[in-house]
Amino acid sequence: MFAPIFEEIIFRGIILDGLISNHGVLVAFVTSALLFSISHGTLIQLIPTFLAGLFFAFIYYKTRSLIFTMFTHFAYNIVPIILVQNSNVEDMMQSGESNTGIIAASVIIFAAGMAGLSYYFKKT
Repeated sequence: MFAPIFEEIIFRGIILDGLISNHGVLVAFVTSALLFSISHGTLIQLIPTFLAGLFFAFIYYKTRSLIFTMFTHFAYNIVPIILVQNSNVEDMMQSGESNTGIIAASVIIFAAGMAGLSYYFKKT
């Protein structure tokens, strides 16, 4: 649950910012996304996390806010958990399983993040 916070600080706040100032946007996006992907340590996650890293880099570059990338990263992490652990979310919610609170919080965090992004992009 805390991984998006730390990963965004490291990969977007430190690495991406440093690469942009020294090598330009394209090199920074690709390099930071590649490092992000490799850091996950599994071959099966290499391409999806690389693409996610590019998307997170874009959001950070456009908004200059780690909060938005953290929200998006959190949503990216929670979707597979919901799909893998609970093939039928409605039944799981009604059964009162222990993941209900996590899923509810995730939906709220995701909605807040998307609302924030929507507001930000409407302003600019």
